[in-house]
Amino acid sequence: MDENRQAQEEEKLALTSIYPEDFLQQIDSGNQQILYLVRFVVAPEDEDVPPTTVIVKIHLPPTYPKADPPVYEVKEAYGQPSWMSNEHRCVIREELQAMFHATAMGGSEHGVVLFEWIEWLKTWMENSWLEFLVENSELVQRFRREASREEFAILSQVPDTIESREGRPAEPSVKQQQEDLTANMPPVYHSKEPLVDRKSVFIAHVAPVSSVHEVQQVKQYLLSNPKIAKATHNILAYRIVQPRSSKGKHAIEGETVISDCDDDGENAAGGRLLHLLEMCKCKNVVVVVSRWYGGTLLGADRFKHINNVARELLNAHGFVS
Repeated sequence: MDENRQAQEEEKLALTSIYPEDFLQQIDSGNQQILYLVRFVVAPEDEDVPPTTVIVKIHLPPTYPKADPPVYEVKEAYGQPSWMSNEHRCVIREELQAMFHATAMGGSEHGVVLFEWIEWLKTWMENSWLEFLVENSELVQRFRREASREEFAILSQVPDTIESREGRPAEPSVKQQQEDLTANMPPVYHSKEPLVDRKSVFIAHVAPVSSVHEVQQVKQYLLSNPKIAKATHNILAYRIVQPRSSKGKHAIEGETVISDCDDDGENAAGGRLLHLLEMCKCKNVVVVVSRWYGGTLLGADRFKHINNVARELLNAHGFVS
């Protein structure tokens, strides 16, 4: 591996650990260029101010960082207001070029620069977005009205809709589909109240299971509900413990553990949920945590919320030893 490629790999490892939610993916485009998609959710501290999302595409040519700078494209995410002007883009171009040339420090070779670019872009975007909102106050007013309606819907409708398995009527279009799936299926329990943090919503679902087939039944049943199917993530983990024994001279006694998990796009969340089942010595149970993303990054708090709603429901139904 040449020095440029090695520097790119080291930079990638550092950035994915610093920004686990911002780096979406790495793509090898086939022509020895590396493309990073970086998502910025610009969410000012004032919760009454609407957030926005910006996507930055970064191409790393084979000659980066020693000779050439990254090639980038900045644009608003699909469905977001178009607020960046040509003047904004000129400021971005001049600043990023200046930062790249500054890495040479008087020498002929340059150094990696993506961390400096990202940090500057995040600060600049937040300031520029706030300036844009000051000049377009009607967006703020509309956001406040929509946020009030959304919060009411989350707190009043989501629990009612997903608890149909416990006796409440499901929507007519969903009911028949769920009846077909519930034949010989174990009971499914749901959080009584959702956990809401910065407009993100977390709800847990648990069911006793004795086989992987029953795990799949429960998963299909949950996803047949449109509200749950539209969640940003449905993180799953299960742990089945079966006695292991055989007759005869060489009999073996003990337990066989069958377990697995699914992040559903929330990196490492499934493994953490499975670890919770192991730590609580839960047996023969599947747990699913649905998260509806609210537009604000929660950082490590999201893992805490996922495990907390799961633990509370597992404990309420006697799965915690």
